[in-house]
Amino acid sequence: MAGTDESPLPEPPSFSFGSYGSRAAASPSTKKLSWRLPADESLSDWTLKVKNLDTNKVDTYHVHKATLCVGPRMCEFFKTMMMGNQARFREKAAACTEMELNGLAAAAFPAFLDFLYDPVGDIAIESSTACALFHLSDFLGCEEAFRAVGDFIERDIADMVGRGIYKSSVGCIYYMLHATAFQQDKLVEMAVECFADCMGMGYACAWGMTAKEMNEFGKLTADLMCALCTHPKFTRTGGNRADHVWSRAVGIFCRAQPEAVTLDFFAVVAKEGVIGTIADDEILFFLAQLDVLDKEESGKAKKRNRGEKGKPHATDFFRELCYATATKRLAIDNVPLRLLSVKEDQTWLQNTNEYLDFMDISELTWGAELAPATLIELLQRFARAAKKKDREMKTATVNVPPLPLTHGLTHFLHTVPNTTISLPCKPQSCTIKIKYTEA
Repeated sequence: MAGTDESPLPEPPSFSFGSYGSRAAASPSTKKLSWRLPADESLSDWTLKVKNLDTNKVDTYHVHKATLCVGPRMCEFFKTMMMGNQARFREKAAACTEMELNGLAAAAFPAFLDFLYDPVGDIAIESSTACALFHLSDFLGCEEAFRAVGDFIERDIADMVGRGIYKSSVGCIYYMLHATAFQQDKLVEMAVECFADCMGMGYACAWGMTAKEMNEFGKLTADLMCALCTHPKFTRTGGNRADHVWSRAVGIFCRAQPEAVTLDFFAVVAKEGVIGTIADDEILFFLAQLDVLDKEESGKAKKRNRGEKGKPHATDFFRELCYATATKRLAIDNVPLRLLSVKEDQTWLQNTNEYLDFMDISELTWGAELAPATLIELLQRFARAAKKKDREMKTATVNVPPLPLTHGLTHFLHTVPNTTISLPCKPQSCTIKIKYTEA
């Protein structure tokens, strides 16, 4: 058609705002808001100073009022402290709150803050920190954290019996120890019941526990130790493995808290029905403990436990069990027992994460605190057992490693009936060869 311009339309001018990356250096940081950022970078408007009462160390946290006081993960404690009418003028003016927490709670405080700053994330929690986080949730008034931690604890303890081996008992120890520190009585009861279940089923196996984990028994209270073995579910169906765990646990406790150990304590934790055999490396330690307590208490503890005159004392079963176990292992099984003396390292074994092989037992050593009567009883039993093992022997001979030699001990040894004892003496010790002949 005439007069019609059919030429193509001009293309619009092209332009670009540039890539975001070209301005990244000049842009503010896009990091997620956290108390872990430097205060000037995160625009922190409040400071928390947390003092660890166990170490007196003070940690500083640069936080944000909006995060701690508003939203589903807010804390009533911080809201009252930072915004409420009860907020102290001095703290408001300084924009700083000072807190004092025990060592467990102070160590768990960073994980608690991480939970507050992440509106959808789960709380970082395990058996060893659960009680501390539960305490912080309750103390600081965070309902969502309280529910999250409570749910974890319920699942954790319910699952423990099904885990088997040693993990259950380790977790129970943590719960008993930490819940006691925070006075969480219901949680203590749950942990005690779970541990008793594990012992009864043979799951608390010390061959899988490290020395560091076993030493946790030394931090429990005497009441907790007694509560464990008197629980209805604490039975000997676990067999020798459970017995070995328990005897070592009692030994560790005695070394860690000697002031809490009495004859009455042994009458509960080592009574018939609670323990049926003793770990090889604890026998002489227990005998020495009983000798020391007998001497210190001068029979008073026995009088409290005696009913009618002549009735056996409650710890007599445990003493007899020590004698019988030592005799069987040394004289009959020919196992070179390692019997620890009370003078050795009070931590029992070094705090190490190495797994222990309790079947690798070294040579016999004697505890210097053994009363002469206890020592002679052991020697006579060893000799009688050796003679019984070989019925054709007219006499039985037991070679005993070096003993601390005193005039009183030498005299006592020579007065033992039905025995012939030779003492090849060295300057301060002797090696005894004892022969037992039936009268």
